[in-house]
Amino acid sequence: MIAHNNNTRTALVTGGAIRIGRQIALTLAQAGYNIALHFGSSHQQALQTQSEIRDLGANCTLIQADLSKPLSASSEIFAATHTHFGHVDVLVNSAAIFNPANLADTTEHDFDTHLDINLKAPLFLSQAFAKQLPPHHSGNIINILDWRSRKADPAYLSYSLSKSALWSMTELLALDLAPQIRVNGIELGAILPPDPKPADFDARISETVPLKTTGDPQQIAHAVLFLLNTPFCTGSILPITGGEHL
Repeated sequence: MIAHNNNTRTALVTGGAIRIGRQIALTLAQAGYNIALHFGSSHQQALQTQSEIRDLGANCTLIQADLSKPLSASSEIFAATHTHFGHVDVLVNSAAIFNPANLADTTEHDFDTHLDINLKAPLFLSQAFAKQLPPHHSGNIINILDWRSRKADPAYLSYSLSKSALWSMTELLALDLAPQIRVNGIELGAILPPDPKPADFDARISETVPLKTTGDPQQIAHAVLFLLNTPFCTGSILPITGGEHL
């Protein structure tokens, strides 16, 4: 049953079951959006996030899809969102993988998987998003990036390449899809520690982040709302890094 009407907006958040994607989904729900919550393998966490979104008074549907198969996944995701909500107004490309490997350790599988999930999936999801948006309806795409998008980190070669390309894609799509769709990005710094948290994590943050602290997912969610509520902004990448990108 389609729950979309002229007064209800729908946001699709990939990787929305856990960590930063979860907070973005919750914050958008609190702001009045229906949520199409994509997840890969985090089914139990997705159910919990869906329950919290519904407690906020928003509608939420769960969509499982394997973004390592970007083209088929994007078709599946938008078919499911159309069934539940009609068209989607906001696409947040949050899902990503983040595995360390320098040049010597990089395998073809590692390289291809990073590009499939971190770059090709946002590309084909953006393509499907643009196709499904009705004429005369404005839309927004927000890509979640990383300070490694523009500052070399050879310890994360495939990841850094995928995010650098996503940066360029954000600017390209902003030009291609204007004026109907605005496309922006958020450049993340140290928001959440890896799981498990390395023993030297806090010391490393103090050395490498000018503000000498980490951020938190709520700051990223607020940045998403800022971009959605700033209608003269497209092709911009907003750094939320504590200065680590400098």
